[in-house]
Amino acid sequence: MANKETKWDKMLVGIIKATNKAELVWTVNSFPKEKSETDKKYEIFYKTEVEGENIILYEEKYRDYRGPSISAVTSTFSVFSSLKSFEPDPNEKIWYSRICFEVVDRSNNSLYKIVSSEPLFELFEIVKQKVSGIDKIREKFEKY
Repeated sequence: MANKETKWDKMLVGIIKATNKAELVWTVNSFPKEKSETDKKYEIFYKTEVEGENIILYEEKYRDYRGPSISAVTSTFSVFSSLKSFEPDPNEKIWYSRICFEVVDRSNNSLYKIVSSEPLFELFEIVKQKVSGIDKIREKFEKY
């Protein structure tokens, strides 16, 4: 299946390049405790500014029902039914994760949100590496 690159993907690729060149500087921040709900969890977010607009990047962990895709899982497990009888409960909530890119106002209220695209995953990893300083640590110790 061929993926068509969207205008948002092109924008994200540009942001990746600017981040790699240190033209965009990201900072790490903590979400307020009240941001986390029973079925959603947030830890930290990365923030930068582009032409006066605030951008945040974060991982959102959320619980949802397994839904209609359960039949595929059930049929897979039926092949192994002689090993162990198991049928997932379609009403059980399980944890998922997605990467979110948001334009926010000064109070961090969402103005526009993009979730889970291939370049977004790459951007998230690059920003984590840049903010954490792991590249400096790697460079220091790879000389040993």
